[in-house]
Amino acid sequence: MNSLFLVMPYAQNCWAALPTIISNTTYQTSAVGVSVSAVFEGGTIQVDQATIYTTNFTLNNSNGNTIDNNGFNATFSGVFSNGGVDSGVINFIDGSGGGTITLTGNNTYTGSTTIASGATLALTGDG
Repeated sequence: MNSLFLVMPYAQNCWAALPTIISNTTYQTSAVGVSVSAVFEGGTIQVDQATIYTTNFTLNNSNGNTIDNNGFNATFSGVFSNGGVDSGVINFIDGSGGGTITLTGNNTYTGSTTIASGATLALTGDG
């Protein structure tokens, strides 16, 4: 009896879900969309370069959802929205001092925004 086996490269057309930004974890902004998804579930993203981030973010209602500008000036032009039925919550901190976060997207989340002492948040356009 003859058998026919079809061997496909493992990585071809395989998609794995990226982990979310969970509580008690900190990810660098350069990892968003690469090794972590843009879904906040209580964790922190830390800005690692001064640039414009075009990613859309989803926020749950965790008080731990945090963006640390880490002393950099960074612009987030994507939309921050609620995660499902939750009212999204976000905190802005500056762990190193001296930077500004600017939001320019048409953000639709309905929860609270907290700006920690020493942090600077600017809103322009639809931000």
